[in-house]
Amino acid sequence: MTIKKIAVVGSGFAGLATAWHLSKDYEVTLITSPHQKHSASTVSAGLLHPYVGPKAVNNWRGEEGVQSTLHLLNIASDALGKKVYNDDGFLRIAASSKQENFFRECADRNSDVRWLSVEECQKMVPGLVKNPGVFIESGVTVYPNLYIQGLKLALKNRGVLFRNDIIDSAKNIEGYDKTILCVGAGVFHLKGLPDLKLLPVKGQILQIPWPDNLPPLPYSLNSKVYMVMSIDQKSCFVGSTFERNFENERVDLNTACSYILPKLYALYPPLEGIQPTDCKTGIRVTAPGHLPLIQQIAPKTWIFTGLGSKGLLYHSLLSANMSLS
Repeated sequence: MTIKKIAVVGSGFAGLATAWHLSKDYEVTLITSPHQKHSASTVSAGLLHPYVGPKAVNNWRGEEGVQSTLHLLNIASDALGKKVYNDDGFLRIAASSKQENFFRECADRNSDVRWLSVEECQKMVPGLVKNPGVFIESGVTVYPNLYIQGLKLALKNRGVLFRNDIIDSAKNIEGYDKTILCVGAGVFHLKGLPDLKLLPVKGQILQIPWPDNLPPLPYSLNSKVYMVMSIDQKSCFVGSTFERNFENERVDLNTACSYILPKLYALYPPLEGIQPTDCKTGIRVTAPGHLPLIQQIAPKTWIFTGLGSKGLLYHSLLSANMSLS
């Protein structure tokens, strides 16, 4: 069968990237489902680099993932007429002596990673906790909402069709030759899905007002929590919780504050006592082996999910190499 019309369900990172890459060869319709209201893409802080994880090891196909994502970031930036990311690099601060060793090894292995002493970290970000760390020169801070906005505009400019619909079944959608399900946590609401051993993880982030008497952070920070300045530099996004056992998908401010604030104050003591003005929540999906899942689940239907905390790293690379044969 000659594939002509494809439905991509989901407008988070995975859905948008899939729609973009497939639209080069097919007629694509992007379907947004209301089940995506807790999409992890819209609440992530957006730190892009190939050394994700406490050991800062080179992730599987990490460099390829970064370059593929950068390609889409530039497409989104061109569509909007402004950059949707900051490529000035960022700091990872060691949270223990054991992690110091991992970070030193990362700096020894990779030319874009520079080991920094306590004094050097303090010089880069005054007021920071007195721990050493690494500066990831190739690190990118992505502004997720801008990125999504720009990529949607690029898709419209390319002729991709947009549609809102309630998708509650894992079956192929009528009127299309193939369906790609990129619904994130919406996967748990789909009927007729095989047992893929997927697990939901709730992540919450806090928005902290930035004091007038403190200079904005010159770089994003990553340790037991991450800190990313807002675009207007009047606030800071801090996260994230990692909740495997949760009662519902709604914001739980008490849980978020009890988990995040002590780590924030320890990482950047000048903010001690400052309370959040907002809290956002998103549900990540993890798959066995902690690697993303692309699988054909019916003759005309595929699912792309399980990106977990590596959505920015892998969403473009894997969708660009998706085979529908």
